[in-house]
Amino acid sequence: VGKITYGNNSATQYTYDPDNLRLANIRTTGTQTTNYTIASAPYNWVTAGTATGITGDDWYAYFGLQFPFAFYGNTYTAVYISSNGFLSFGSGSGDWSPDPIPNVNTPNNIAAGLWRDLYPPAGGCTNSACITYSSGSNQFVVSYNNVRNYSNSNRQTFQILLNSDGSIVY
Repeated sequence: VGKITYGNNSATQYTYDPDNLRLANIRTTGTQTTNYTIASAPYNWVTAGTATGITGDDWYAYFGLQFPFAFYGNTYTAVYISSNGFLSFGSGSGDWSPDPIPNVNTPNNIAAGLWRDLYPPAGGCTNSACITYSSGSNQFVVSYNNVRNYSNSNRQTFQILLNSDGSIVY
């Protein structure tokens, strides 16, 4: 069970089941933090074949975007990819322990596909690269390819897509 806190300080309890729950098309355009929609959408895996170079534990790296990306009232032209399952805007972080959002601690301004303690140095990842990306004029895609958890031998595969219209697809 987890807790989501929204800009209006209301809270909702949820249970995260990684086998059955997926949020898609979270819109972050607009100037208010409560301006979002969540909707189911068909998902097609997007090829993201360029290695990020993120091969260590709790690493992150800076990547320029080919389009301005609106995120909760701010516009960004770059993103940081974390080895621990999230993208951040404005500053990078290798934080491995999910915190309530918003929080005075970093990271903030994040798109968390699966924020958890992942361990790319374990190897065994798809196509020999644990975290890959592709960058275009309308979409920036990050793939976490069979990345092992730090605390056990389970592996995670998922994507985070940033679209030039301000939408995020997980």
